[in-house]
Amino acid sequence: MQRARAFITTIILLGAFGGPSVFAQARHYAIDPAAASVNLSWRMLGISTSQAGFSRVSGDIQLDEQNALHDRIVVNIPVSSLEADNPLLTAMLKSAGFFNQPAYPRVTFTSSRVLPVGGGNYRVFGSLQIRDVVRPVILLATLKPQASPGPASGRVAFSAVTAIYRSAFGMTKLLGAAADKIDITIAINAASREAAG
Repeated sequence: MQRARAFITTIILLGAFGGPSVFAQARHYAIDPAAASVNLSWRMLGISTSQAGFSRVSGDIQLDEQNALHDRIVVNIPVSSLEADNPLLTAMLKSAGFFNQPAYPRVTFTSSRVLPVGGGNYRVFGSLQIRDVVRPVILLATLKPQASPGPASGRVAFSAVTAIYRSAFGMTKLLGAAADKIDITIAINAASREAAG
C-alpha cells in the first residue's frame, strides 16, 4: 500500500512520467479547483516581500499501466483568478507588462518526469508556459499523508515548491524595483474520475 501511495502521488505531482506503474488499467484523475492553489512571492526593493496567488487551478491526468510513456497531465492556471496584496498590484500583474491576461488567459504546466528522492519527497521535471514562452522547470514536491488517504479513497494531495525568473518569460517591467526571482508554492488535491463517476 505504501508503494502504491507513493507511486500515485508522483503521478499526481503535475506530471506525465516515465517509469513503472502499479495499476492494472489506465486511470484518470482531476485536480479539484476548490482544493488547489498556486502562490507567488518576491522581494520589493530588497527590503520587503510581496505576494500573489492563483485559485481555480484545474487539470486532467491519465495513467496508463501498460505504457508509462502515455501517462500525462496538463494543469491550467487561470490568470483571471490572480489576486495580490492589493487591487492596484492585482491589476498591474494582469496587465501587458506582466501576465497579460487579455492576450494570455492561462498559465500551463506539463510534466515530463518524476524522480523519488526519499522521505516522501520527489523531484518533478516539466515545462511551464507563461504568455507565449515555454521554459523547463523543476518542482520539489512532498506527499501530504494527513490530507491524502491514498488511491483506495480516490484522492491524493501534495505540496510543491519551485522558483522562476520572470524575465525569462518576457516579464521585464519594474525589474529595478521588483525582484526577478519569483518563489512559487503549490498545493494540490486530486480526485479519481472513476470514483466521481
